[in-house]
Amino acid sequence: MNRHDSLQRRRTAHVSNAARSWTLLELLTAMAVGGIVLSGVALTFIQVLRASHRAERIIEATENARAAAETIAYFVKAARIEPTLPYQYFQGLNVPTPAGDRIDNDGDDVIDEEQPDGLDDDGDWVADRDERHVQIGNTVERRRLWRVRADLGDDRVDEDCVFHRDQLSLAIFAEPSLPGSRDEITSFSISAWEGEDNVLIMRALRDVGSGNAAPTVEPLAWNVLSLNFLYWDPNQALPYWTETWDAMTTATRPSPAIELPATVLISVTIYAGRAPLDQLSPTDPIETVTVNTMVNLEAVIHDPRYELVVRPRL
Repeated sequence: MNRHDSLQRRRTAHVSNAARSWTLLELLTAMAVGGIVLSGVALTFIQVLRASHRAERIIEATENARAAAETIAYFVKAARIEPTLPYQYFQGLNVPTPAGDRIDNDGDDVIDEEQPDGLDDDGDWVADRDERHVQIGNTVERRRLWRVRADLGDDRVDEDCVFHRDQLSLAIFAEPSLPGSRDEITSFSISAWEGEDNVLIMRALRDVGSGNAAPTVEPLAWNVLSLNFLYWDPNQALPYWTETWDAMTTATRPSPAIELPATVLISVTIYAGRAPLDQLSPTDPIETVTVNTMVNLEAVIHDPRYELVVRPRL
């Protein structure tokens, strides 16, 4: 190999190495592009993680609210009219609070403007647009009295409500056909439990009248922001929901004076947000989950007074 060939090879190797090397500008550009890609991936991962955590909170709150509502429904279903007694015991107290979830749920720039009472409190219900209880297939629903009337379940009814802390107490009388069955008074309310606020509590006083009644207290759900009851009143000329009930006063009502409501609507609202409740400011919106269930009282809807007097009006 002569001197000229050796020099040429060194030049070729130098050019090849230079072609394979990166300049500082190219390295910085590659790092910036890689950083953007990684940032996007990280942001997407964080968003997915947050969505997953939110879904878990909502599922947990829904399950807790459903379990609490089903427990209350179990006791409400057991209520019955005891004809051998001069009185019945079924008392529902209406306890509204000043505010709700602080969200404009109906988009009219006003928040927490209605009571959860089955009525159009804010006056925005329009029959042609919002009625949902008229047409069923090719027929009209049987409840003819509610045609062209705002009704629970219609749009624009109970859509932006304040929270309630209602209380319900009821008696379950001993069933003679069940050995060991005893009278029991059970109540439901929101109160404190072992230092925790907003706990849905069940209180039971068993074996009433025996002199050995032993009260028990049991938590049903935590972070409960609203407990609301509505009672279907068959004693009204136009039967509809009422927010209170007192079986002791039915004797003063016009006939048929049925002692218990025909149906009870149970509504449980539980906090589902990420931050602890005590860390929210007075204006922060509150993320919640609400579970509703309706319970028919068989003792009422099969009562002769209901069958003969109330049902024909519906």
